[in-house]
Amino acid sequence: MRFFSSLAHIVNWRSNDDQKVTSDVLKAPIVRTHESDDICRIEDSPFYIFRASGQGLLTVVERLLDEDEDRLNAKDSRGWTCLHHASARAKIKIIDLLLGRGADINATDDEGNTALHVAAEKNKRDVIEHLLVHGADGNKLNIKHWAPIHIATMLNHPAIIEELAAFPDLVDVNIGGLNSGTALHLAAIFDLPEVCSVLLKVGCKMCQPCSNGFYPIHMAAKNASTKTLEQLLQQGEGMGYTRVLMLGFCDGENNSPLHSAVNSGDLGAVQVCLNHGARIDVRQSDQATAFHLAATQGTLSIVKAMFEAHKCASPITYTEVLQSRDVLEMTPLHRAAMFDHPEVVRYLIEQGSDINALDSEQRSPLLLAAVRCGVSSIRVLLSHNASLSVRDDEKHNLLHFMVIYSGSILTEAELGAICAKAQVEENVNLLNQKNVDGCTPLHLASKQGNLRFTESLIALGATVNLKNNEDRSPLHFAARYGRVNTIRRLLASHLGPNMINETDGGGMTALHIASMNGYAKVVQILLHKGALLHKDFLGRTPLHLAAEGGHNPTIRLLLAFHANLIDQCDKENNTALHFAAIANKPQACELLLSYNCSLKDNDAGRSAFDIAIENAQVEVAASMIQHDRWKELLERPSTLYKCALLGLIQTLPEVHKLVLDRCRQISNADIGSPEYCEKYDFAFMQVTRQKLNQWRKSLNEGDKRTFRPLMTLNTMVKYGRVELLSHPVCLQFLSMKWRAYGCLFYAVNLTIYLLFIAALTGVVASLDPSLMWGSDDESSKQPGPVDMPDNNCTSAQEEQFCDPYAFLDVVRKREMNAIEMIMMIYVAVFVVANMFKEFLQLIEQKCAYFTDPVNFTEWTLYITSAMFVFPLFGGNLSVTQWGCCAVAIFLAWFNLLLYLQRLDSVGIYVVMFLQILSTVIRVMVVFSVLLIAFGFTFHILLSYDPRGSFYNPFISVIHAILVTMGGWEFNTIFVEPFLDGKLPFPYLNFFFLVLFIILMPILFVNLLIGLAVGDIEMILKDAKLKRLAMQVEYHTDLEDRLPMWFLNRVDKLSVSIYPNKCSSSRFFGQLMSAFNAMTNFNSATFADGSSSTDLRDTVANNALFDEVGKSKKRLKEVQTQLDKQYDLLRLIVQKMDIISEADQFDEGEEIESSKLQINTLTNSSSANEDFFESSRRLKTCSDNSATKPRSTLRAKSLVNKLS
Repeated sequence: MRFFSSLAHIVNWRSNDDQKVTSDVLKAPIVRTHESDDICRIEDSPFYIFRASGQGLLTVVERLLDEDEDRLNAKDSRGWTCLHHASARAKIKIIDLLLGRGADINATDDEGNTALHVAAEKNKRDVIEHLLVHGADGNKLNIKHWAPIHIATMLNHPAIIEELAAFPDLVDVNIGGLNSGTALHLAAIFDLPEVCSVLLKVGCKMCQPCSNGFYPIHMAAKNASTKTLEQLLQQGEGMGYTRVLMLGFCDGENNSPLHSAVNSGDLGAVQVCLNHGARIDVRQSDQATAFHLAATQGTLSIVKAMFEAHKCASPITYTEVLQSRDVLEMTPLHRAAMFDHPEVVRYLIEQGSDINALDSEQRSPLLLAAVRCGVSSIRVLLSHNASLSVRDDEKHNLLHFMVIYSGSILTEAELGAICAKAQVEENVNLLNQKNVDGCTPLHLASKQGNLRFTESLIALGATVNLKNNEDRSPLHFAARYGRVNTIRRLLASHLGPNMINETDGGGMTALHIASMNGYAKVVQILLHKGALLHKDFLGRTPLHLAAEGGHNPTIRLLLAFHANLIDQCDKENNTALHFAAIANKPQACELLLSYNCSLKDNDAGRSAFDIAIENAQVEVAASMIQHDRWKELLERPSTLYKCALLGLIQTLPEVHKLVLDRCRQISNADIGSPEYCEKYDFAFMQVTRQKLNQWRKSLNEGDKRTFRPLMTLNTMVKYGRVELLSHPVCLQFLSMKWRAYGCLFYAVNLTIYLLFIAALTGVVASLDPSLMWGSDDESSKQPGPVDMPDNNCTSAQEEQFCDPYAFLDVVRKREMNAIEMIMMIYVAVFVVANMFKEFLQLIEQKCAYFTDPVNFTEWTLYITSAMFVFPLFGGNLSVTQWGCCAVAIFLAWFNLLLYLQRLDSVGIYVVMFLQILSTVIRVMVVFSVLLIAFGFTFHILLSYDPRGSFYNPFISVIHAILVTMGGWEFNTIFVEPFLDGKLPFPYLNFFFLVLFIILMPILFVNLLIGLAVGDIEMILKDAKLKRLAMQVEYHTDLEDRLPMWFLNRVDKLSVSIYPNKCSSSRFFGQLMSAFNAMTNFNSATFADGSSSTDLRDTVANNALFDEVGKSKKRLKEVQTQLDKQYDLLRLIVQKMDIISEADQFDEGEEIESSKLQINTLTNSSSANEDFFESSRRLKTCSDNSATKPRSTLRAKSLVNKLS
């Protein structure tokens, strides 16, 4: 918008001619601004040219274009150019002006429309001609895939179509639009006969289908465009298309125009096709004729029109269409009956259709009507004497289909009439006819829970005790699906008392089946009605099956009626507890244990507890351990494991942890109270010597080591159960053993060993090593340093040093006191005794003896000590003795470190030290290659060193090891010789020096630190296990050798600890309390890792379990109240004679716990198992899903009626 300073300026700006032209058309308003006296005019707007173009203001448009040529192809908010506006209002001069100035004739708006599209929409024939003359593209599609000819067709502009067709080079009258549909398709859809006529005249093809396979004639028939359909058929003949050809056009599914007309449901469209000779027996892809479609649709007028037309066209063979069959061998009568079109059914029968024709599954129209609940069609077919003896390929009759698909769609009187008619006229007993599985309609009614149909069948005389091919009666089916009311009705029949105890093919009664599926109400009814407790052919009672399914209410009910069932066995001597354990039903096991069931073994020698352990069923084993009879379970001998505890440790360590938890009792006192007490029961931590000897007799030598003293602890060590060994009960048990006799023997052994170290150290300290290198006269002479380590001995001292066999009688010449002699004798006796002990261990342990590196250390200690001490008794002391003395002293003190492993306070540190030492040695062995490589390299490069640091390869390698830890003497070895020019290969020396520093002090040392520190958690765990294992092994060895009377005297079956009580002496008691607290802290850190929080976790878990138990109890009470209210509501409804549609169905009994059903589903073993054996899975997958909606519907219906 432009601003001007004065009105005169605007007047002078505009020409006189322009003012005259626009004076009557456009009164340009004057707009005064708020901030100044400037004004703006509407004609100065950039959009003014669009308005001028639409109004035909030639001079204005020309002036505006002269001012700005960019306005020629500019677009407004809709995307229209000046050419679009001019074409919409047929301003030919403006169009010529714009085209003359080079306007884009094919410019599109926001919807993809060109000026030609706009002209076609506005019905501007002159503009169409003008644009096409100037070369407009007549085939351009907009965003909706419409060309101008499509728009003209949809808006019923035949003149525009004629004008477009006049330019065949620019306009294709058969161009495809949306889904490749032509203009003729659109004319057929919108029923535009005049446009259709024009299109056909200008050359539109009737034989061009769209992308969906439909021809224009199909579209006309499908959309009930009768006028257009008539126009196509009439004008098509004039274009050379025969009627047969036009009516024979088929779409993608092989539908003819008559098929499409029938699908439209319009009688007029069908009549047009019939009038032009369309055949009703033309088939589509599924071999269905148009007459099949008409019968399926059920419009009687269309069926009559088609049949009458066909009758006129084929007076002799017209009845063949009634018997025509589709791909499923169905006739039109089948279709009409299946979709319940009674008028069509009656008409087809009257016209001669075969009322008993059979389809591919041998079903008649009557059976198909029953399949689709077509009660009206059933009545029509029965009134025309349809056969009642027809059965499909699975031998289902009419009543079977009514039960399966239709429910009770007929009244009892109608059913009675049907059954009587079948019996009288066709000698067929529909009530007791069996299908291919041997099931009668009553079987299926019992299965489906169709209570009304069941009552009708029984009232009409159906035999209630007929059995199918697997010897199952309707009562078995009702029990299988929990149909409570159906069972009541069956048992109320005259044969009910006789069939209640009948068995099926597997020997199971209805009570077996109901118990197996957990229907407690059904079980209760059967027991009240006198059901007997038979066993099936496998010897199983109903209690076995209820326990296998984990149905606790059913178990309680059975035992309430027949307590003697609790210990009955099947043919393999399995009790109900065995079945519950095999099926992994922990709640059932707990319940059976509460009823004091037997714990005996089956024929395979397995108890229920053994089965749970063998199959690694944690839940079952845990439930048994949590029961009050847990001690009885653990005390029973196990044929499989000898002792059940061993099986728990091997297979279920988490359950054995529960055993240990139960062996630990915590008082209810506050944790900080002096009365706070922790009691530890050791009854299951050890086995008597008599039992161990008894078990050993039946085992080979390899298994006898399992049954040693402290059997459970040794088994924990064998299988690496650190979490069990670290349990407070095990720790207290070991502590009790330690205090009872372990510390005594350990103190004795440690004292003897300390005396040995003291004696050996004293003997060494009493000898003067200087006496070796001189005679009596030179006894005070000290050996001087050796300048060079060559092999030439120059002095007497050096000769004696170099000769290892040179003996001096210095000891004999020197007076030996009694203490020295006693120390030597003690060392000698100790060495001989321990060597004898090691021989006994070698005989006992055999090959296993050589797997312990401690044995090699001890042998080295004893041998070197003997080589040192025994020659001293003769007064001889040689260089070899002195070397053995050095080795013996080191190993003696190092072995003392091994003795300290068994101490609780410091043992864990020793074990960790040895673990890290083992890791370091392994790494050193691997990387010794680098040490040897650098040692030999520096020996070659630095052999000049006058100090002899790299004199030979051995010394060079040792030097490399030392400098790895301590650093180089850089100045002395490298810098000074380099500055003096005496360093050979200087750059090669410095290169290897740098390489050595990178690889050894940096990488290698940091690797060692990382292995030692980074893996500290695993090292701690292994050290914990090894320390405990050593304690267990120590006590095991002791008990294996100690007499029984001693063990019986010192052992304790339980220990009570009061951690907060002080001793009688106040100061001493406080001191001991502080010491105990520090010891407990260390034990918590290294023994259990979490024992400091065990107590709080236990208390919290107990509180949580109590709350969960209370919640479960309240939920059970609520469920009980709801059941009572539901029963009361049913009673009220019955007393008020209120009948609900939902009462026609027996929805069955819900399983008492969805959790049990989930467990049952996951424990199903095979898809091919017996029908009744897989019943729980079927119940979960099908019946249970259908039960809840029905029960909800019935409850709502009853409440609505009562309200």
